[in-house]
Amino acid sequence: MIVAETADAYRFVTQPEHAAQVGRFAEAWGGGVFAEPSPRAPVVMAAALHDAGWHDYDLAPHLVDGAPASVLDTTREEWVAFYDNGIDAVTARDPYAGLLCAMHGAGVRRRRYGTHSDLPDTSDEFAAFVRAQESRQLSLVARLAADGRYADHVDGADRRALEALHDGRDPSVESELVCNYRLLQTWDRLSLYCCTTIDHEATRLGGVPVAPGEPDVELSVRPVDETTFAIDPFPFDESPLSVPVRTRTVPRDAVDSGTEADLVRSYYAAPVDTVAFTVRG
Repeated sequence: MIVAETADAYRFVTQPEHAAQVGRFAEAWGGGVFAEPSPRAPVVMAAALHDAGWHDYDLAPHLVDGAPASVLDTTREEWVAFYDNGIDAVTARDPYAGLLCAMHGAGVRRRRYGTHSDLPDTSDEFAAFVRAQESRQLSLVARLAADGRYADHVDGADRRALEALHDGRDPSVESELVCNYRLLQTWDRLSLYCCTTIDHEATRLGGVPVAPGEPDVELSVRPVDETTFAIDPFPFDESPLSVPVRTRTVPRDAVDSGTEADLVRSYYAAPVDTVAFTVRG
């Protein structure tokens, strides 16, 4: 769950709902100087399903230390299981989408492979998971390079780029794969910006690809009102772009003095609302 607090309530967004918004960003990407992702279908699939492993856990909210648990409050074992299962499921549907999800899972523990310096580096704490996913990445690159469907999209340059990321280096070769990974991180961060708080402040997102082989740029994101955000330069194919998210909101007094069972009852008693987030140029 993504939990946004107000003075008198908690707003809940499930991880799969957040991922659906990420998928909407992916579908609309490619306006102005920004190129559409390629290969488009598996990149959009990875965006929409990158948190697929959280589905069962997010069927109901949880309490940790008396407060609603957010995505950051799961145990290491739970988190690893969710990502392992989700990456397995996506890979079974499309190996390229699975590769991007494996990069996302490991990258979250490595400051998004250098694109999000404000994140803590937790690669030591999650060393076994990171090693397993980085090994999976290399295996999938080899598999995709031999797959006729992806011969134009994955080659030795992508393997060398992955090896550089794994070594903590910035890839020095042009790689469509790394470009698509960084796009996924951009869309994920935009959705988290929308969903994790009610009171938004202006921010900047770095490491945003324009096209493979082109220098990355920085996006400026500025709140216009509670649910509308101006982005410059604007990277989507329509403005304004609607990216709604379904939520449930539970009054704080129904949670703070109750049990987890009370929280679940209040959660399912609350109506499903749609927050009409919009981004524009």
